[in-house]
Amino acid sequence: MALDVLAILDDVDGQERSSSACTHWPLKLNEVRDVVRIKSHPSGIDIVLELEIPQPWRERFLQASVGSTRLPEGPYAHDWQKFLVEWEREMQHLHNHRVAKAARG
Repeated sequence: MALDVLAILDDVDGQERSSSACTHWPLKLNEVRDVVRIKSHPSGIDIVLELEIPQPWRERFLQASVGSTRLPEGPYAHDWQKFLVEWEREMQHLHNHRVAKAARG
């Protein structure tokens, strides 16, 4: 099962790299974390502005946030920060699977 999922994810990675729509490589996680600013909202809740999130990170975040509460001006900053932490955790998990697959030959 995990090998099937790894094959699908490897295929998606390959498509993203070869896509003509992707003229430059997306920012790395730490880079995108530094680029997206947290803004204070008059409600007292910190937000991020969607348009400041570079692609493909914006789309990834929006897909992961379907159904989440937000303000009209932008999503909650704590949701953005949680997304980044979870993304990093998932990528480490994926890396561990790839290492295990390579070790099996």
